[in-house]
Parts: sequence; C-alpha cells; structure tokens
Amino acid sequence: MSIPPISVPYGNQSSNGPGLDGEPPLTPTPARIEPLPDFGGGAERHHSEPASGSAPGKLWNLPNTVVGLLWGAVGLPFGARVTFGNNAIQFERHPFTFSAVTLGNTISYNRDMGPEVEQQGVPIGLHERQHTLQGELLGPLYLPSNILGGLIALLCEGRWHGSRNWNESGPQQNPPVPWKKTRQ
Repeated sequence: MSIPPISVPYGNQSSNGPGLDGEPPLTPTPARIEPLPDFGGGAERHHSEPASGSAPGKLWNLPNTVVGLLWGAVGLPFGARVTFGNNAIQFERHPFTFSAVTLGNTISYNRDMGPEVEQQGVPIGLHERQHTLQGELLGPLYLPSNILGGLIALLCEGRWHGSRNWNESGPQQNPPVPWKKTRQ
C-alpha cells in the first residue's frame, strides 16, 4: 500500500522585511514529504535531498554529530520533530535554534524555517547540506574552522555569513557547494 506524499508549508509567511544580515525575506515553499517505512516512529524524509555523503566521512564527522544530536534532543520535548534529509538527521521546529544550524550530520531549524524554505532562491536545506559535507571532510576540525571563519567575517564585515567566512562562501552559491572554487 502506497501512502501519498503530503505538503507542509514552512516559513514565516507574514515577514515582509529583510532577513538575517540584510538578506531578502524568506520565501515559504511547500515541502514534499513522504513517510519512511524503514525508520518508523513518524520519521519523514524530504525528496529534495541529493545523494548522501560518504560513510567514512560520517564516521570522521561523528564527534560533531553527537553534539548535534544532543542539541536536537533538547528541542524534542518542546515540539521539535525529527526528519531525515539533506545528508542529515533534521530537527525541525526547534524552539531554541536561531535560523538553522548544522552540527555534524544534524541540522536544526527554528520554527519559521525548514529545509524547503528558500533564501536567495536556494532551499535552506541545500545550503545546510553543504555544511554536513564540510564536516565530513574536516571532521573534528569543522567546528573550530566554522567558529574562526565566522568570527573573522563578523569582525571584518559585521556579519557571520560574510564573504570572509570560508565555510559560508560555497554554501551561499547558487547552486550551493561545500566551498567556493578559487581561480587557478
């Protein structure tokens, strides 16, 4: 028996002003969701997900993922829900997350965000997926790299997601990539 997909709207539909860091407002788009019979327990997977990263990369990224699972679990008693997609275990509607945050192979989205909400024409889930791939390459060095890059961009440009944050330059491309390619 096949269960038909359902559409769930995401995003702050009443926002008319600029988003974070002066970015355009979020554009809500429906997410196509289908239950995953293999995982049970109401877990869902988003169809926009491209191919996943590597198993060795996920193992190398495991310390970051443990931090992400602990952070995601904090939101569960307050209405966060678990989904799978974008190379990650996703915690949607996390009440204590500002915007979206990737920790290892987990992504936590706040109540107004979701993997299919678009920012600058790109679904946020695809942007966050690039951070999971960065983590799979850098492993335990990902969080220090992300914090250092964010602080440099914040000090030099006044924005965490500024162009000097090497961990954000690739994911902000359209289409998103883990890192922006340099000219040779």
